[in-house]
Amino acid sequence: MAVGETLPHCTGTGTSADPYKYSTAEGFNEAIAVVDAYVEATEENLIFDVNDGIVSNPIVQTCYSLNGKGTTILNLYRTSSGSLINFATNNKSYIMSNMNFYNMMIVNNSSAGIRFINWGNGDDYVRNFYNCNFSGIIRGSSIYSDTGIIVTASNNYTRSDQGMHNCTFNFNIQGTLTNVSKPLFY
Repeated sequence: MAVGETLPHCTGTGTSADPYKYSTAEGFNEAIAVVDAYVEATEENLIFDVNDGIVSNPIVQTCYSLNGKGTTILNLYRTSSGSLINFATNNKSYIMSNMNFYNMMIVNNSSAGIRFINWGNGDDYVRNFYNCNFSGIIRGSSIYSDTGIIVTASNNYTRSDQGMHNCTFNFNIQGTLTNVSKPLFY
């Protein structure tokens, strides 16, 4: 799909003046998958549970801007390498705002790198989170953290125009950290 095309479970055209608007988990999945689209919730405080089998796990944002208006995603989980929240392309800018990710779970008993959020690379591209909340647990006999559990910076992580803005984090980590060459959060 491309910006301007009709999505079965959304209204709008995906432009900044007329964003795709979702009210269901199906619409959420469709809208965030459109390259360069603007996306927002139709109403405040929608709740989608990954355990229902509709919301994709992991979340992969391909749209440029996502305004969840308090949308909550429950129960993202990961037991293999990778991340729970990803961006589709390294060489693009992304904005995520007003989203909640609660009850996330990572279980890692191998030397595979695993993260809650993977920022990706691309020093010339800006990625920002605004007013987002994250909570979850990490368990494992070998929590491999060579690149962090929450990676919020590109290779040039000194940039002041990207990062987390007015976000909260609540994580419980239980297990053995291995290969810790960078902070858990950077």
